[in-house]
Amino acid sequence: MHRIVVYQALSWAEDSELVEAIEAAAGLERETVTERLAGAGPAYFEHLDEDAAREILGLLEARSVDADLEPMVAATSQLEWLRAEVPKWVKRGLVHPASVSRIFGNYGVEPPPAPRRAASAPLPRRLGTSTLLRAVLTLGAVLVGLGLILFVAANWQRIPASARLAGALGLTLLALHGGYHSRFGTPPRPRLGAALWLIALLGIGGVVALIGQTYHVQAGSYLLPLIWGVLCVPLALLLGFKPALYLASALWLWAYGLHFQEFESLTWIYPALLIGFLLPYSLVTRDRWLHRTQLAVLMMALILTLAASSFWHCSVLVAALVALRFVRRESRYDWLLVAGFLIWSFVYLLEFDAPNVFYALPLAYFYYRAHQRKSNALMIATVLNTQLWLLLFLLEANDWYGFEDAEGTGILWWLLASGLLWFGIGKRVETVGEWRPLSMFLRYAGGLLTGSMVYVFTFRFYDNQGAFYGSPLFMAATAALGAAGLAMAAAPLLGQAGRGRRSWGAPLVLALVAASFALSFVTPPSLPVHTPLFNVTLFAAALVLMLRGHRRQSLGWYNAGIGLFVVLIGSRYFDTFVEFLPRSVFFVLGGLFLIGWAVLADRQRRRRDA
Repeated sequence: MHRIVVYQALSWAEDSELVEAIEAAAGLERETVTERLAGAGPAYFEHLDEDAAREILGLLEARSVDADLEPMVAATSQLEWLRAEVPKWVKRGLVHPASVSRIFGNYGVEPPPAPRRAASAPLPRRLGTSTLLRAVLTLGAVLVGLGLILFVAANWQRIPASARLAGALGLTLLALHGGYHSRFGTPPRPRLGAALWLIALLGIGGVVALIGQTYHVQAGSYLLPLIWGVLCVPLALLLGFKPALYLASALWLWAYGLHFQEFESLTWIYPALLIGFLLPYSLVTRDRWLHRTQLAVLMMALILTLAASSFWHCSVLVAALVALRFVRRESRYDWLLVAGFLIWSFVYLLEFDAPNVFYALPLAYFYYRAHQRKSNALMIATVLNTQLWLLLFLLEANDWYGFEDAEGTGILWWLLASGLLWFGIGKRVETVGEWRPLSMFLRYAGGLLTGSMVYVFTFRFYDNQGAFYGSPLFMAATAALGAAGLAMAAAPLLGQAGRGRRSWGAPLVLALVAASFALSFVTPPSLPVHTPLFNVTLFAAALVLMLRGHRRQSLGWYNAGIGLFVVLIGSRYFDTFVEFLPRSVFFVLGGLFLIGWAVLADRQRRRRDA
């Protein structure tokens, strides 16, 4: 029997193909496989046949996943050697005594008696001390660099131009030489070398600024950080000082922004450096933190393309994300693509001021990926993204075809229809186990959005409903969304009502919403029927919530119904819902209803207790 140990397994927990392969080979449930991959530390899959283990290892290697394949039980000779060597390692200070049990536990055998460390053996250096020393050296280097800059700035006018340049260049070369000698000398002092090289990087910036001043380059020119970043690269490539690449990336992004500030346009130099050098270098060297940093920088560059309304720059950066998604095959790139294409859609609108038909393609891909990965979070993000795209598409289409703008009330109708659609989709997938989080979100969010819009329409502002009917495209789309949501929600709710006499409340409220929604399309706004119907709908919803809370003995549902009823009564005080009745009468009726409800509830409670 064999086992596979997967390192950095967290990033592969949502790879459905890999999870299914491990599930079939190891005989584990899908949830167990996902939990092991998503846990802290390496993921262990044991008791595997050799063929199944090698099949899984092939899938892992195809994804460049770091993993080991090894027998479950080590050979007897190997265990005997390990029992003889580990005590020596402890005495020599190579292994901490607390680690002995973990070493032997990794091979499934009992550890020998814990040996004592030799008196002369040095204690292993703690990570905290090393980190603190590195932080102190880095802070010291930054303070030295800033101190030199402040000293020079204070005496700038007194120093000749040639002395300024010679002094800055000399200090930079001295720091470079000192860093090289400290890092590669005998004995090596890598932390001191890193601190000196950090001073050298700051010195390079000072030299570039001085040369730019000599040749009368503006202080805010994009050329200064661009050249500074280029001069940082050799320190990273030739001497292996990776922080230089981080600084170069930040400087080039700064230059990207300065070019836009100076010329009101973006330069292609930065996308070429990012896509042609930084990202490929981070992939080739498998530097995880450098790669993630460049992804973050790429997203900031995308935001800058939105500010500059530069469609082609944005398209190139999004294309780079698409290429990375198919090279790396990691779930995090799906989220980056969601954000990237969303920015791209806004840039498209700013650039062309036309309906964006092409955005349907990435949306279809996101739906496919969410379904393939069974990712509720990605599906929710895609649904919200689709709603936003449809709204913007219809608004732009109105302008494109010369229809009236659907503003104000039309947008409210669209939100009501969207809430109905979300609620309907949530009810339709309510019984599908893997999509329960999606169903819960859509049902609650759709119900809350629908209820909010019904409440808004209880106010009397519907008489100026002209623009909505002036846009047949927007009106048809709103009607289609609302009808689809009502149709999807009706079947599950009616099915629940058929199985129990007390499940009539939700279908009743849905029927009232449907009647209010349909009536708004077939009758003119001037007829005084819309506002009263929406008030009745909201009153029925409050009554259903109170009944559900009373039936289930749930204080939350009961309070929600009472709260909705109080909001309705309070809103009508500031409205002219019934003009021929004094507002005080409406308050009296509301109070009598609450008193009657309390008496009825108390009587039923006493009857049930008896």
